[in-house]
Amino acid sequence: SRLEQKPIAAWDMDDVRRWLRAAATAVARRWHDADAAAAPKEGDGAAAPTAEILEGRMVMHVLCVCDWIEKELSAKTAARGATRVVTPRVADISAISIRWQGAHERGSGGKGGVGNSGRTVRGVKHGEAPGRSAGQVLATRTGRRFGEITGDARAGGALHRELRLLLERQQLMKRR
Repeated sequence: SRLEQKPIAAWDMDDVRRWLRAAATAVARRWHDADAAAAPKEGDGAAAPTAEILEGRMVMHVLCVCDWIEKELSAKTAARGATRVVTPRVADISAISIRWQGAHERGSGGKGGVGNSGRTVRGVKHGEAPGRSAGQVLATRTGRRFGEITGDARAGGALHRELRLLLERQQLMKRR
């Protein structure tokens, strides 16, 4: 899909929601098929949940994960702004018109260069988003953490497996 072509680190919250919804549907379908295959063998008479019920539960878990990621992103930006104090002497250093290096030299502040070339006072390049993306927050969580977030270890583990499969597919595409 188009979403799998995009690196997970570049995903915004809408991409994360879209992928989690698709993963929830796939997990629910897989669980339903496994339950249907196991039902004739057991024969205990207990009715297995329908595909719609399983998918509804997974969607509920996905909503919990989305809420948690949104809280995590807003907490990180709020904490970063509160703890990091920047006191520049001049709002824009280019207004001073001091040039230590010519534009042709390395580290001149352009696109290329050395080290933190072209970065602002806060260490972010122009056009670069500060902080983590929603995809990065999603990718750094473990199956256990997903289980804690959703309140269901089985669902958390299944979502984490789907995520790991996606990351493996993205790594394979990157190697090609």
